[in-house]
Amino acid sequence: MATSIQEIFDPSHFLDLTSTLRRGDPIGTNQIGTRAHATASGDLPKEDTRFWVVQHGNCIVAVAMWTSLTGIYLSPTFSPSDAATLGRIVSEVAINQLPQASGPAASIHSFNEGYCKAQSPALTPQWKETLLVYVLKTLKSNPANGSLLQATDADSDLLKAWIVQFCDALHYPVEMAEPFHRRSMERKSLHVWHVDGSIVGFVGYHPPVVHDGETIFRIGPVYVTPQERRKGYSSAMTAALSQYLQDGCHIPSRVMLFADAMNPASNKAYQNVGFVQHSEVGVYTFVK
Repeated sequence: MATSIQEIFDPSHFLDLTSTLRRGDPIGTNQIGTRAHATASGDLPKEDTRFWVVQHGNCIVAVAMWTSLTGIYLSPTFSPSDAATLGRIVSEVAINQLPQASGPAASIHSFNEGYCKAQSPALTPQWKETLLVYVLKTLKSNPANGSLLQATDADSDLLKAWIVQFCDALHYPVEMAEPFHRRSMERKSLHVWHVDGSIVGFVGYHPPVVHDGETIFRIGPVYVTPQERRKGYSSAMTAALSQYLQDGCHIPSRVMLFADAMNPASNKAYQNVGFVQHSEVGVYTFVK
């Protein structure tokens, strides 16, 4: 069966072409779907995102996405051989050195090999982090003190500083902070956790993606100021926002999020309120 990898330049066309694939794994393809919808609607500039599809015969079996700040993201269905081919393709197109590449373990290794060998001089992949993908199974109550409130303009200065700190701590490009804050405030998707009149943290969520009568919500980031950690606030915020999102959704829904595999505290926080692991994603950067 012939295999082809094709770049799709129109995000709306990409969404149409990949609807069956994404419907088969709405959790694993959520990041790609969220970005494609935002680009198709004009919320994000088209020139900052690129999409590819892998076809075996007439069937689309995998998809990939590139953004200027987060590099390449492979869908869970990418085979190692197709990932290696995409790596060579990406190295040939007019994209500056990738800031990072993300995907399932076996496939991202193959992508890295194909991409790095095709560079001149050759690059070396460097492991950055492993992200665990969690999905809410049964929401559990959390007794932590405080309440969740939608962020207002009065919270903006504090939120901007905290988003920068969040990006810096996780080694994300700090250039993400300002546009993320702006778009999130416009969508009213940032919430703060109030304890005794003070704000101790915030939580947000990305634009939901709907598949055949089911909505997928992706929570993130979740941030608690350092001096207020280990008091259950991360669990409480995540549980409260999950409840808020699902209560306000008129069709069946699921809630997902990402957590750093090397951060046991955050993983425990999500497990405590009912999240279970779905899959994992390897993230790599590149050095000369």
